[in-house]
Amino acid sequence: MKKIIIVFALIFSIIICIPSCNNKENYDETFNTINALSEKDYTFYTIDIEVKSNDGSLSLKENYLVTSVNGTRTVKYHIERFNQFVVDGEDIYVPNEYVTVTEGTLTSNESDSEKYAFPSFNFSSNSVKVNSLVNNGTYSQLNANITSLEGLMGINVDASNPTIEVYYNNDQINSVEISYVNASGNVTTLTYTIQ
Repeated sequence: MKKIIIVFALIFSIIICIPSCNNKENYDETFNTINALSEKDYTFYTIDIEVKSNDGSLSLKENYLVTSVNGTRTVKYHIERFNQFVVDGEDIYVPNEYVTVTEGTLTSNESDSEKYAFPSFNFSSNSVKVNSLVNNGTYSQLNANITSLEGLMGINVDASNPTIEVYYNNDQINSVEISYVNASGNVTTLTYTIQ
């Protein structure tokens, strides 16, 4: 009887292991593909940032259109900021406009403007936990919880519930969306889109 239980346990563990072992291999291959694609020299892309209040009633947006040619990066930007209320004793002065929009273009050497560079990723089983992986032959979509932003992107941000969604094909990353709750409880969404 003891031998039968051991045999059933062994068969059960093999049945359980086969899909998970295959998934790990598929994820490793996927991670390597995305990491390699993130190292490509993307010359035309957008960066969109949206910060929403935790109740969804207020939001601010930033948009950057980035073009890189011959070592020069040109960034066309649109940035929204809340105007400050002025408190003077017991008087509170409300601004005429709640949001100020700043727009413009800046040009600089690519090494001087890393803030606007397309990120390099280090996908691994230590930095993300895959929720879903879809491949329809034309494009692939990876959706994952981020377990280490520092491990994934080399940044240290006070964030909770970070997630990432990547659309890509064999030639390039099409888009990356990173979402997290910041220290103030607001939802921040960062989207990179290759044009």
